Amino acid sequence: MDSSAMTRTVCYDAEVELMPRGRLESLREALLAQVVARARQSPFFRERLTGLGEVGNRLSLARFQEHVPLTSKQDLRAAGTRAWVEGSTPALLLATSGTTGSRIMLPYSTGDLHRWHALVARTLWTNGFRTGDVVLLPVPLGLFTGGQGMFGGLRHLGCQLIPLGATTTPVIADALRGIFGCSPTAVVGLPSHMLRLLETLPAAGVDPAQSPLCIGSFGAEAWTEAARARIELGFGLTAMDSYGIGEICGPGIAAECEAREGLHLWEDAFYAEIVDRASGEPVPDGTPGELVITPLFREVLPLLRYRTGDEAAIIPEVCDCGRAHRRLTRIARRLDDVLVITGVNVDPADIERILYSIPWVGNEFYLEASGDHHDTLCIHLEASERQPAPLDAETQIYEAVRRDFHVRVMVTLHAFGTLDRAPGKSRRIR
Repeated sequence: MDSSAMTRTVCYDAEVELMPRGRLESLREALLAQVVARARQSPFFRERLTGLGEVGNRLSLARFQEHVPLTSKQDLRAAGTRAWVEGSTPALLLATSGTTGSRIMLPYSTGDLHRWHALVARTLWTNGFRTGDVVLLPVPLGLFTGGQGMFGGLRHLGCQLIPLGATTTPVIADALRGIFGCSPTAVVGLPSHMLRLLETLPAAGVDPAQSPLCIGSFGAEAWTEAARARIELGFGLTAMDSYGIGEICGPGIAAECEAREGLHLWEDAFYAEIVDRASGEPVPDGTPGELVITPLFREVLPLLRYRTGDEAAIIPEVCDCGRAHRRLTRIARRLDDVLVITGVNVDPADIERILYSIPWVGNEFYLEASGDHHDTLCIHLEASERQPAPLDAETQIYEAVRRDFHVRVMVTLHAFGTLDRAPGKSRRIR
């Protein structure tokens, strides 16, 4: 079997995933023109497109970038339903998580839902899921795009679902003791929830390392390689990355393949740019910046050039897996999720890498700025339940952090299980 045939066997939609670059780029220009036509039916976006002029059947990327302004979360929140296509009747209403402000309502047409679920199915297949897998879904449903999108995508893929909900309390840990007897093969969730389950399962008499789980797809929040290592070691599974953001559609935007060298962006459904955070100007491939996305299929909310607030870079090289769709680097950090201490940017992901390299440190921590002038980085962390902390634990953490961050540091080590757990996405800055 030649290499191209081998690649086709691992693709969910080989015709699209292996489409030649020229055809893919031509398709994208045609879809951009269609998105702009729909956006002109939205009062909010119509006002922002006055400088673009008439658009035919195709719209070049250069013209799109030059004449279409960036859209921020604040813009979308202020616009409300004026951002929707006039006269549209959504089949489903979801909402953002509200982690960084008031919720934004997100409308989906029947066509949106069908395309979205197919993209999530493609994402999960690329991660390594297969039809017939028995999948745990320990995420909230309700208004959460992550839970609803994964639920629909898993059903589209033909998996068997066990929807557990979002709780990571001992109650769900006790339920998992029986569920593991049904031999689930895969799990979809938030990395922070999986780390918390590593803490609660042993108390219910369940050894996570003995679970039947083989593979997991995790996203909805930035997570480090150190967190991946803890999840893989703790559950004995392969932890794969996927990317989504609620305002765009939710999960299903990009997926890590077996090469695990970046996430394939589905370019038949999304146009991605990387821009300089300050100027908003595009940066060259390979240069980190803010990820900006335009969904190419949304019917009710035709979002244009949305600033995700996530830092990434475009990987220009072709992946070894053979897929034509370009890759994004793993999301390095949320650009808004940074503490500034005496002019030094402190990213929770960098602190996480330091803490998770120490075996007696637990999974839960948070940061805050203290002092009269907010000039001290305070790190609150838990000790591990399985390995006792040394007598000089706080000093060791202090010295490890000070090697990388030249700021005043105060470390407080708490007993296992005493820090509050956020019910949704983890909040590392308080």
